[in-house]
Amino acid sequence: FKIINSSIFDLKGTLDFNVIIAFNIFHHFLREKKLYNQLVDFLERVKVQTMFFQPHNPKEKIMQNAYRNYTNQEFVVFILQHSCLNNFTMLAKSPEGKGRPVYKLVQ
Repeated sequence: FKIINSSIFDLKGTLDFNVIIAFNIFHHFLREKKLYNQLVDFLERVKVQTMFFQPHNPKEKIMQNAYRNYTNQEFVVFILQHSCLNNFTMLAKSPEGKGRPVYKLVQ
């Protein structure tokens, strides 16, 4: 496997991956319009077979004034709308009750 230790927004062109693991990261890009638009661009350019995704808890204080603050399911739908992925399954809910389920998104 390949670990990319840089901003996903620095990656250019079409991006081809078998699996993307996105745990507790994408919500940081919802806080500002510019980052939101960069996330949309990234999702539209990525070709991936499977994504494991864990969203934020939309009730977190840090998200109060965010450009967008999706519920967990809304966030999954947002990713599906802007990517090559079109199905999802919730794999697990956070045992601590923090509202952070894990989803598997596939083509």
